[in-house]
Amino acid sequence: MDHCVGHWSSGSPTQVQDLSEVEDVVFIPDYLRGLPVEVTERILSYLSETDLCRLAVCSRGWRERTNRDRLWRPICLARGWERYGTAVDLNLDEGSLDHSHVLIGESTETLEPTCEWKAVFLKALDLEANWAKEPYCNITHWVPCLPIPSSSIFTLQDCDGDYFVYANLSGNILIWDLGPQLEEVPIDSVGDPTFHLRTKYRWKPQHLLVSKGVGLVVGCHTFQFVRTFDCRTGRWLAEVRTIRPILSSFHLNDTFVIGQPSMQADLSKFYVWGSANGKVCHKLRGHVTNIKDLALCGDMAASAAEDVILWDVSKGELLRSFQCPDGDHMFSDCKLSSKYLMGVYLLDGESSLAVWNLALGLQLTVDAGKELSVLEKKEMDCNEFAVVFGSTVWSLEGEAFLSGSKQLTIAGKWMLRKAESSMEVWSLGPDSSNWRRLHEMETELRKVEGVQVLWADDTKLVFRELFDHEYERSELNIGHLAPRVQGGRIILKEASPKVHVIYFW
Repeated sequence: MDHCVGHWSSGSPTQVQDLSEVEDVVFIPDYLRGLPVEVTERILSYLSETDLCRLAVCSRGWRERTNRDRLWRPICLARGWERYGTAVDLNLDEGSLDHSHVLIGESTETLEPTCEWKAVFLKALDLEANWAKEPYCNITHWVPCLPIPSSSIFTLQDCDGDYFVYANLSGNILIWDLGPQLEEVPIDSVGDPTFHLRTKYRWKPQHLLVSKGVGLVVGCHTFQFVRTFDCRTGRWLAEVRTIRPILSSFHLNDTFVIGQPSMQADLSKFYVWGSANGKVCHKLRGHVTNIKDLALCGDMAASAAEDVILWDVSKGELLRSFQCPDGDHMFSDCKLSSKYLMGVYLLDGESSLAVWNLALGLQLTVDAGKELSVLEKKEMDCNEFAVVFGSTVWSLEGEAFLSGSKQLTIAGKWMLRKAESSMEVWSLGPDSSNWRRLHEMETELRKVEGVQVLWADDTKLVFRELFDHEYERSELNIGHLAPRVQGGRIILKEASPKVHVIYFW
């Protein structure tokens, strides 16, 4: 059968095993059998993924011919799935879906293993199907209900996708492990925190971060302090020596902490500490004026002032300086990823964003059309598909695609757009003309007033539901909050005491 294609009868396309039992068999010469491999691959490259899969089930010979990376990588690239073979590893061992159609290692004695990029295609196809499912509560790997104490507006919280960390006014830090619980869990179940960190005295949390399993808290007792802790063991790691630190300047990962330790020090420089021991690694200075913002990604950091500087924090070296593309303007905010650097500056009374591809240089600049607030400027992100800035998402060609959104979150190839009382799920890709709205996310409770996304990537979504909660004026000091007032009562958006985790992989 390696040199012919049989004529199938009705039913599933099962390979014919015994030709003597079949009367109506049409033998078609195999014209590709004698051609060089390169020529065969060139011919097959004109076929669609559907045609390649149909050929693969004809016989072992046709399966081996279509089982080539040169055929499947361009298909993955066209769909925006190349990231699943490079930046994102869809590991079969860690997922919960059935991938028996992907042959790995010694899983078969007669057929060669599925080539790398065909395996990427098949796994990404399953991933996309899971994102497109509606409603999400029917997905088998839904992990429901992690209880969080009420009055969350007065507390601090952060999430890195693997851990959810919560600090209350009593100086207690609660840590929940968000690892996949593939066994069935009752919807109304109550999950205690994995760890509960305490101190000998009461203190007020002022700033909380968690990244790659390491947390950082800035607190105030009789003095301010900065401490790191390990989410995996629930133990304090180190104390970072500071005097009146600038809270918004701190960032961390599992190796480094960066920030400005004192308002009274030289604000044109920043420090790099080890997150495990709290010791100073480097003191980095490259600006003439005070630093306005810092960002951290792996071993790279960015600082924004009269320009945006890219640093290697492991070596303490300045890598490159990026100037404002519209003349001499100060940068107010920056954000850094493994491939892109973003800087916000003010031009003619409007907030503008410069996006640099770290490998290619300046990618594009976009204007918000108004001066954005501090919170709006923090709503910026970028990957190989799209740029989020304020309430608008842009293609990398500089075309505004969606505007007027309350919250936009890029999750790899997917984008979450917050509408009035729901969350829309969009599929992105290399060509913005093919971006499409998959559906509107349905939440567990019908009376939900909104969704707060805590974390999102290609394979996982962590969110909380928001409700209107009424308070008497005497019950709270509203401070900087922006409540609605009805009949002498204060209406605030408050988070549900549950954190929901959805695994798409």
